[in-house]
Amino acid sequence: MTICQINPDGHCLFSAVADQLNFLEILPSEKATYSDLRAVAADYIYTHPDDFLPFLPSAGGEDGAGALDAGLMTPEEFKKYCLSVRETAIWGGEPEIVALSRAFGVPIHVIQGGQPPIVVHNPPGKDSDIRDQGVVRISYHRKLYGLGEVCSFHYL
Repeated sequence: MTICQINPDGHCLFSAVADQLNFLEILPSEKATYSDLRAVAADYIYTHPDDFLPFLPSAGGEDGAGALDAGLMTPEEFKKYCLSVRETAIWGGEPEIVALSRAFGVPIHVIQGGQPPIVVHNPPGKDSDIRDQGVVRISYHRKLYGLGEVCSFHYL
């Protein structure tokens, strides 16, 4: 395996996964872009709100209270969140990895320095092992550049 640097520009997760999907011949190179993957993730999350809303915290209203005082996003916040995933350089995280895994039907393994060392995201109906072929593999390097919360995603 080889580690390849991905520019830590806010699009790094999507760029790394796009490159892996192209490498695995799941996406053609013209579709293997961070912008295309942002759109796929945003659309998947938006069309599967029950799978994601419980894990997306509300920013809270003017009084600081979230929807129904449960901390859940309101429908308007959810719509704005999905739009920001699609149209900005907001960092992708766990929800976007799950969405991409499910949308493309491919396992995504995140290798990281913390515990657990490998986080496995399998789409429904697919189990995977670290040795399996046809798995998107990315590694997460928190504070790689010594700049606080800066992170980068790399692919293996």
